Amino acid sequence: MIRTGRMTNPSHADQALPVGIYLAVDLGCQACRALGDLIHVVGRGRVRTLDLRNTMTRHLLDQVQPGWRPAPYLIIVGRTTRAWTGIRGIVHLFGSLGPVATWKVFVGSRQIPASLLPPLRRRGAGKSDRHALSEGRGE
Repeated sequence: MIRTGRMTNPSHADQALPVGIYLAVDLGCQACRALGDLIHVVGRGRVRTLDLRNTMTRHLLDQVQPGWRPAPYLIIVGRTTRAWTGIRGIVHLFGSLGPVATWKVFVGSRQIPASLLPPLRRRGAGKSDRHALSEGRGE
């Protein structure tokens, strides 16, 4: 699902966040944490990681993206606060990091072991598709 949101009147929730670029992910998920760390390093600290399980992060997403669902969100805090997920998040990440760093993130993300990834779920499927994911990643 592609979602985008914008909050023009900052609330108390995002006042605690300095102006900047953030990737909100579930830091309890090893693969999500690895991706956040990779983006932080490749982006030379320009993108900081937030935990989706943190109350402040949830409140910020409630303001910017009412009805949000757990997924990685790119959040840009500035004069306005915006949040994207899906393809739009990737496009804005590309714009924030530039083509070389984005390519490094893509290549580096392919190195995250499939065993760390959560199982894929399909409607009507009764089992994890982790094996198919591993085969598709060439691991």
